Amino acid sequence: MKHRVKVNTRSWNAFDHREPDYNPNVRHCLYGPDADLIMLSPLSHDPHFCLLREQVKFGPAAKRKGNVSLENLDFYLLHLSLMREYLDLEFRDIEDVLAFD
Repeated sequence: MKHRVKVNTRSWNAFDHREPDYNPNVRHCLYGPDADLIMLSPLSHDPHFCLLREQVKFGPAAKRKGNVSLENLDFYLLHLSLMREYLDLEFRDIEDVLAFD
């Protein structure tokens, strides 16, 4: 599923920075329950990309069958630009050790 999303987003002209009509201000928000999306989404390189995800509950909290309306769900919004900045700060000290060609 994730590779199909990537292929589809690459096919959008407004999403591809090599296209003449590329608009860097276009915003994308992808909803998905998979944690893999958090690790795969930085590959997009778009400045305004975010992930929307439901809170995942484990243990006894996951087994409760209460009211599951949208009002009772918690969502998380992850801005990838912010995550990229945090990763850059985290690994900046070892940049010379992990040099890529």
